[in-house]
Amino acid sequence: MPFSYTPKRVRIAYIGELYDHIGHYFERIASAMNDENSPFYIDFYSRTDRYKEIFTQKSLIGTKVNYYPLIKSEMLFEKLKAYDFILIIHPTFAKDYISTKFYEILYSRTPIIYVSEDGITSNFIQDTKSGIYLDIDQIFDFFKTHSSVSNFNVS
Repeated sequence: MPFSYTPKRVRIAYIGELYDHIGHYFERIASAMNDENSPFYIDFYSRTDRYKEIFTQKSLIGTKVNYYPLIKSEMLFEKLKAYDFILIIHPTFAKDYISTKFYEILYSRTPIIYVSEDGITSNFIQDTKSGIYLDIDQIFDFFKTHSSVSNFNVS
């Protein structure tokens, strides 16, 4: 099924744990989203507001980035319908870890933006065509314009 989105706004949800050792990924995302042409908006649903200072420094909080309490699992699928993508960022130690969260997201048919080092999980995302895999060098260009997602197809 073709992916549909409004070029002026690509809505992303980050749901769950904000791990240690992933701030460098958020720094690149925030720098790219700070560009006026970036159509990306991220809503974080987590039990903490970790890494919020990175987005605050770029004046993105309240405009392109928001933090909310963690979603209860029974509300997850309904909430996912409002988003174009789900963002998952794993630290190096989890690059080969596929949690049940991935299968829940696959069931919702919401595409994943997976950011980490290459490993079993990045291969899973690519093999199942369930999303987009980004390594650290691809983050800035991806989050700067909508052209990265304009031709994405969900299998």
